[in-house]
Amino acid sequence: MVIVIIGTLAAVVGPRFFDRKVFDERLYYEEVLAAVRYGQKLAVASGCLTQVSLGGAGYSVRQAASCSSGAYSLDVPGPDGQDLLPIARYPAA
Repeated sequence: MVIVIIGTLAAVVGPRFFDRKVFDERLYYEEVLAAVRYGQKLAVASGCLTQVSLGGAGYSVRQAASCSSGAYSLDVPGPDGQDLLPIARYPAA
């Protein structure tokens, strides 16, 4: 009986553990959420307008050129001082 239960679980649940798409989707979600939170904290701390845009190619975080108006043309540096690079959307299966 135990072998039948283990076999059934392996057949039903097993493929989920080997499907990378679920993990990629979760990673993308967490990365975008972190970028939005970082952009929000940066906007509050600096007083500058900050934009987080989502598109088919990924996300980007930018600030307004004059801090109060204008085009969002300045790329936001990350917490480590390096450019905050947009992450590509998870690959389609």
